[in-house]
Amino acid sequence: MVDEPTGGGNPNFFKIFKGAYLHAPSPEAIFTSAKLMLSCVNDVQFMGDCMVMGYTPGAALTVLPPECRPPTEVRIPVVVDTKLDVLAVQTNGTVSLNATTDGMVYLSGVSFNISSNWYSN
Repeated sequence: MVDEPTGGGNPNFFKIFKGAYLHAPSPEAIFTSAKLMLSCVNDVQFMGDCMVMGYTPGAALTVLPPECRPPTEVRIPVVVDTKLDVLAVQTNGTVSLNATTDGMVYLSGVSFNISSNWYSN
C-alpha cells in the first residue's frame, strides 16, 4: 500500500478507503496520475486520465497492483476524446482499450468493483 488515505489520523474514525495504490503505466500511455483508490467495499477508482497516441487495440495501458485486480475480466465503457470505447481490466491486472484510438482517455473517477474478493480471504 502506498500510504494511508487519512494520513495516519484518528484510528477510531470510520474509513471508507483501504488505501491508495500505484499502477504501472506502459511507456505508450501518459497518465495524469498513477494512483488508484481501493474502498472498503472493494471499489477500485482511477485517479487520473490517460493520453494515448498510435495505440494498438489490446495493448496494455497500465498494469494494476495485485490488491486491485478483479477475479474475472471487467469491461467498462469509457470516453476517448469524443468517442466511446471499451476498457478491459484483465485478471492479471492488464488494462487495455478495445479500439484503435488516439487522444485523451477520460478515466479520472471511473471505478469498478472487485466484490468477489470480499470473501476471498
